[in-house]
Amino acid sequence: TIINALKVCLPLLPHSIGYVLITMSDRFFIDIMLEDGKSQLGIYTVGYTFAMIVLVLVDSFSKGYSPWLLKKLNKFSMPHNNYRLMMYMLSLPVLIYIISSIYFYFFIPPSYFNAIRVIFIIGLGYSFYGMYLTLLPYYIHFKKSMVLGIITFIATAFNLWGNYYLIDMYNDIIGAAISTMVSYFLMFILTF
Repeated sequence: TIINALKVCLPLLPHSIGYVLITMSDRFFIDIMLEDGKSQLGIYTVGYTFAMIVLVLVDSFSKGYSPWLLKKLNKFSMPHNNYRLMMYMLSLPVLIYIISSIYFYFFIPPSYFNAIRVIFIIGLGYSFYGMYLTLLPYYIHFKKSMVLGIITFIATAFNLWGNYYLIDMYNDIIGAAISTMVSYFLMFILTF
């Protein structure tokens, strides 16, 4: 019924808003906290864009995996553990980092080479996000979507605090990358 669907879907609204805040807040903090915020933001955005290749891969996989898993759960058949899948996801940032470093050397101006430093960290964050996405169907199936909203709230609160604290501590874009990565790790570990 509609009421049951709303009970599952409405708690996912704060979850979605939190995801957007985690994804975008780092740029705001970089811009206002770093002395040359606009140029550092440009460098960070280049690195972030390359790291988003990991997001595209894990999100695409999740779009096919989630319906398969929900179908298995509906048949009361629990799939085997996801550890191998998680190891594959953790290897993606390494691969993307290596390929991006080569690409940077040949095609990106040296003034943007600092962006290479954030590719692995943000990519690792997106690997944790992908592992989180593999666990999401369990929460949906067992109608525990409210828990996802709480988990995302905690990760978002950390991200906002982490951006402020780590950008100030490092006085560098690396603080924003670390904050983002740890936020996605929190989402995964609290869901696990």
